[in-house]
Parts: sequence; structure tokens; C-alpha cells
Amino acid sequence: IMEMYQEYGWRKFIIVVPSVAIREGVIKTLNQTSKHFDKLYDKPSYNFYEYDSDNLQQVRNFARSNEIEIMVMTLQSFNKGEDNLMFQQQDSLQGDRPVDFIQKSNPALILDEPQNMESENSKEALSQLNPLFKLRYSATHRDTYNLLYQLGPYEAYRKGLVKQID
Repeated sequence: IMEMYQEYGWRKFIIVVPSVAIREGVIKTLNQTSKHFDKLYDKPSYNFYEYDSDNLQQVRNFARSNEIEIMVMTLQSFNKGEDNLMFQQQDSLQGDRPVDFIQKSNPALILDEPQNMESENSKEALSQLNPLFKLRYSATHRDTYNLLYQLGPYEAYRKGLVKQID
């Protein structure tokens, strides 16, 4: 995210995860690595948070902010179509739908474990966010689309990213 901001100026990112457990892991990682990235990058401040349907003002702030914004969402929070709060007009948003704010910001989507987001409903829900592009991160892709980088177990071990290979 920091590299994409530095290189291209992109500021809106949504990390989509398939479950609450993975969402919690992503939030924990963002918390643990924030000081590290502060040292590496000369950048404006960035915000990260999990999407909360009880705080839809957060979606408006995501879209309107000039800072780097990272929203972490489960796929279930927006893949139920019109029955979902994301697609309903809200008085607190002056009659707008939360998805309208997201669509206007053209976020970069980062899909964590995308093999769990391959159904037609999931693909349609992701496209409803009007993303600039989608990055797919997984160790177990079922389908590979435009592979940019691959890190195998031996290479991870050689780089000191894992303790040992079992």
C-alpha cells in the first residue's frame, strides 16, 4: 500500500477477507507494522479500520479523506445485494448509500484468500465496489490470474521469512 501511494499516489484501499478471523488477523498485522512503515516511508498519515455497519459515517470519511485510507471488510458485509445496509439509502448520509461513496473513490481492492471469493455472487459484489483494480493474495490459489509474484516455501525459508520447512 505504501509503495502504491509513493509510486502512483493512490490513497483508497479496501482489504477484503473471507472471514471475521482473518479480518482480525489483518487488523492485528496493521497495528503491529504501523511503526515499521512509519520509519520506511515519508508519507502522510494513514488510517486503517474495520468496516462497521453501525458506523456508516466511516464510509463517507473513507471516501472524502485526503489521507491514505485502509478499510478492512469481510465479503459478507457487502455480498448480500440490496438486502445489505451497504446498498440502502441512509438518512445519516443524506439519503446516499454507503456503496455510492466507495464507488466514487475507486478503491484498490486487496483480496486476502481470494479462492474463497470465486462464486458469481462474490464476483458481482466485488465489482459493485467499482475498484480501480484487484490484487489477489493467497498461498493456495485455485485459479491464477496475471501472476505478478510468487513466493514458494524454499524462497521464504531462504529469505528468513519462516523458521523451517516441514
